Amino acid sequence: MALEKFVQTCQNELRTSDIIGRVGGDEFAILLPETDEVFTKEITERLREKISKSVFQHDNHKFSFTVSIGVVSTSNLINIPLDSLLNKADKALYHAKASGRNCTKFVSI
Repeated sequence: MALEKFVQTCQNELRTSDIIGRVGGDEFAILLPETDEVFTKEITERLREKISKSVFQHDNHKFSFTVSIGVVSTSNLINIPLDSLLNKADKALYHAKASGRNCTKFVSI
């Protein structure tokens, strides 16, 4: 249920040009095409805040959750393999989790 609510929130907050995909378990990757680092930070922080402030309901139970976000930003996608980008984003994600969760960590390459 939490994964469904996360995806619904992303779909409501992201642009139609943005792409979201599940990469495993409770981890997702979001591609923000033609987005500079400043706007990327605005989008990811807005998404993180929206999720952390939301209360969801299923049957008679209310629940909430937070997200940790790892972001890799580059303007040179042509020369960087996707696996390398995902690896760097994953490292940033684990840095966010180690920093207390419910935060966003950025890496620029």
